[in-house]
Amino acid sequence: MSWYTYSSLAVSLVAVTGNGVVAWLIIRRSRLHTLTNWFILSLVVSDLMVGLSIAPANIACKRLGTCDIYLKGAFEELFLYESIYNLCAMTADRFIAIAYPLRYPYLMTYCCTMTIIALSWFLPLFNFSLHFCWLYAEPETRKAWYRIFTITETIFMVAVPCILLTVANVKIIRVAQLQSKRATVQLRQVNFNNKETFSRNPPRKAVFKYRKWHSRVYTESEERSSSNSKHLSRLEMRSKEEFRRRFPRRRLLRSSVKVTVAVITIFLGCWTLSLYASLCSYFDLCNLSPDLLDISWLLMLLNPAMNPIVFIAFKSDLREELKRKMATLKSSYIFNKETP
Repeated sequence: MSWYTYSSLAVSLVAVTGNGVVAWLIIRRSRLHTLTNWFILSLVVSDLMVGLSIAPANIACKRLGTCDIYLKGAFEELFLYESIYNLCAMTADRFIAIAYPLRYPYLMTYCCTMTIIALSWFLPLFNFSLHFCWLYAEPETRKAWYRIFTITETIFMVAVPCILLTVANVKIIRVAQLQSKRATVQLRQVNFNNKETFSRNPPRKAVFKYRKWHSRVYTESEERSSSNSKHLSRLEMRSKEEFRRRFPRRRLLRSSVKVTVAVITIFLGCWTLSLYASLCSYFDLCNLSPDLLDISWLLMLLNPAMNPIVFIAFKSDLREELKRKMATLKSSYIFNKETP
């Protein structure tokens, strides 16, 4: 077997393991049954199907020697497009939550969430059913329709989502920067108000202290200035804690921004070469080497393998549940090992 076969199997194994763990955590833990996690669950299930189908199907076709390449390609595109559209659905949810936080509870209801998830699965499935309009036609007719259909499919199923995700990524970053600046201004205002209150009502403490070892008498002004500086530093720390307590949504916002930006960036990095290779091949703009095509397919398989790593690394609820489950498994293993 070639290097691509071994690499695709390894990447598919990582994708199946990571997405399976994330899906299992969301399904089994009731505290993770939130609207945001339903979008993540839909995405990881589609990524799981990508890991289970594409690499094993390629190896089976090479082993058997006889395989309908058109039908195999249609199924591969189905699972890949399911992943793309589920990513678009998750991005739309996070974009509304970040850009319009006050309207989010009214826009993203449970019914709306299920409708968007259903559409993200139905549209690629509808595109898959269109293949059978020309898949088993005459060879010349099938060849002509294959070119027309694949060009149209690549534009609307890959290129357009890539453009929309790029625009959404840029807007999410800009909104996050603006909200971060507003939070900084609010924090400075809290610090300023605390300092003003302290300057008007300073704490009453002893101002004369005598240190025997150095025989030094501290004046009232020196003692007051040192005490004031220490107290102001404590006020700044308290104001930051109070700010985090009063605005807990800012921490959740930063987590959502990290997850969304990281997932979109990885997707664009993994699919750019494939999109370029597809358009270049369909319009006869250049000749692509087989190794370059293998690399593009390997990057497409790498995208589902990277998504669960991002979710566990940046999403606090999934990370805490995974840590709790690992601790439980470790304690049970130690108990079973020590028990005779």
